[in-house]
Amino acid sequence: MNRRDRKILKSIEKLSERLAEDQLYQIVADELEEGFVDGVASLRANEIAEGNKEKAESIYPKQRIRRLLDLRSEFALMQESESINSPEKTEPKISNEDKKI
Repeated sequence: MNRRDRKILKSIEKLSERLAEDQLYQIVADELEEGFVDGVASLRANEIAEGNKEKAESIYPKQRIRRLLDLRSEFALMQESESINSPEKTEPKISNEDKKI
């Protein structure tokens, strides 16, 4: 997962599914305006469009969003795994008086 995708996932982390999808459409529109194209989403769109460039361009946003939603699921699993594997150290503090017992 690249830095750009991680930033996008952080921005939609707390949104409902529908609002997150709307936000992703806006993000993809902004990416296209900036000239950014996700290589994998582009290849998948071209494959589905069977080489038809115009059709591939219309399919691309859906493929990019699908990839981001998949990454969102992966990101959530990674965060959950990190929280399970690195529990906070909550050892009780022992005062000097307790040590004498």
